[in-house]
Amino acid sequence: MKIGIIDIETTGFFEDNGKIVEFGISYYDTVKDEATKGEHFICREQGLNAKDRQAWVFLNTSLTVEEVRNSKYFNEMHELVQSSINACCYVTAFNKQFDFTFLRSRGIEIFNEAPCIMEVATNILNLPNKYGYDNYKWPNVNEAWEHYFPSIEYNEIHRALDDSYHEALIAGKQIQLKEMIITGENDD
Repeated sequence: MKIGIIDIETTGFFEDNGKIVEFGISYYDTVKDEATKGEHFICREQGLNAKDRQAWVFLNTSLTVEEVRNSKYFNEMHELVQSSINACCYVTAFNKQFDFTFLRSRGIEIFNEAPCIMEVATNILNLPNKYGYDNYKWPNVNEAWEHYFPSIEYNEIHRALDDSYHEALIAGKQIQLKEMIITGENDD
């Protein structure tokens, strides 16, 4: 069974009118027990403006404003995104609500959702919430990686394809450990 793991980079949060600037999808094959990198592109959207030059993604990653400015519009890549999702039995993301909210608002249809990788990790890692709430904090990718792959060093670089690939490895480990349960897991 092929599971797609999506990662997007944006200029901000959905509620703040953030724009998608990068898309990546990697795959985890439950039969082969293997993660592979899939489609990737840098993009831009209508409405990008001067304030977006100061977006976290441009100040903290290798992605540049110029790369985005010289890229195709996201809506020109709609068919590629949709077909890469449609090729999967299930689709998820590390913070599924973040990524899927952006994509659905751009007309991308996502039908068969696997559990959110981050939410599964939350219930396994049980990291204390610094605000003293009874519930546990959502782990970031680095915290989840350290738990599942303690002997392999990795620091998330916040680039869509690399992040989706490492998140696919985390999802694969969750599936192997029966932490992430997907209905129809024996499907091809």
